[in-house]
Amino acid sequence: MENNPIARTFSNVGSELNEIEQNIRSIESGEFDKYTAESLSDAEKKVMNDVSAALGTLSGYQREHEIEQRKLDMMLRGGKLYGDLSAEDKLKYDALEDNVDNLHSKMTKTMKYIQNLRNGLDNDARSYLDARISRVDHDMFRNTGALRQGPPDPERLKGLDAIKQMLDMSLGRYTPPSPPTSSAPPASTVAPPVQQMPQSKQPTNITKPQVIPLPPGLSLEPVPISQRNVEGKVASVPLVVVQPQGELGGTKGEPVSSTPSGTALPNINTTNPNNEWAMFARSVYEA
Repeated sequence: MENNPIARTFSNVGSELNEIEQNIRSIESGEFDKYTAESLSDAEKKVMNDVSAALGTLSGYQREHEIEQRKLDMMLRGGKLYGDLSAEDKLKYDALEDNVDNLHSKMTKTMKYIQNLRNGLDNDARSYLDARISRVDHDMFRNTGALRQGPPDPERLKGLDAIKQMLDMSLGRYTPPSPPTSSAPPASTVAPPVQQMPQSKQPTNITKPQVIPLPPGLSLEPVPISQRNVEGKVASVPLVVVQPQGELGGTKGEPVSSTPSGTALPNINTTNPNNEWAMFARSVYEA
């Protein structure tokens, strides 16, 4: 493609290659030097600093104008007319309107001041400034009306802070805003000490265990540690045996183990195969 003029003319890749090579030649020839701060004289740098300060002032006027205009709009919200306002509200409205008009006039004068600063520059320095303004809107500070005879229009203003930042950065005088600091002391990284529970000399009031009545034919009795299960092996710490009683108060039959041998769970002993509790125990523990 490098030596094919047709391909370089009628293809996207070829067009991009031509543009890159042209930019390289322009850089080498110094054509773009006018867009660098090194090309500015000390007097021109002072003008750029004046433009930057005027942009900051203009941005402040714009924000204040927007706030006051919203206040005016709020007073007439809901379809109200000026004649619907009370005498007191009319005085407030008139004061707000005068302030809005005054801010509009200040913005217009500041825009003209920036115009005059720009017009006093030579072509290269003017191109340097226009390169920053055109990043937002090239015609922002132009005059309005037929043949551009009217004043600049504050309604066109936008991105003033961005233009000021780009200009200051190109001049090497932009300082990024520092993060907000809190007046509160920094949180300690040490965990607070664990508070000890207050000790009392009074004895602890422990409620006696509640005695739950068992159905007829059942009793709960402690079993010694050496209690053996039905396999003849010592159970490891059985605690409770459910012992059905006979009609005369005695026990009958062989015990039925509630758990596999060698566990720490209690044994359940049953005697009456027709006892509903015994059948329940068999269905649960023999399943």
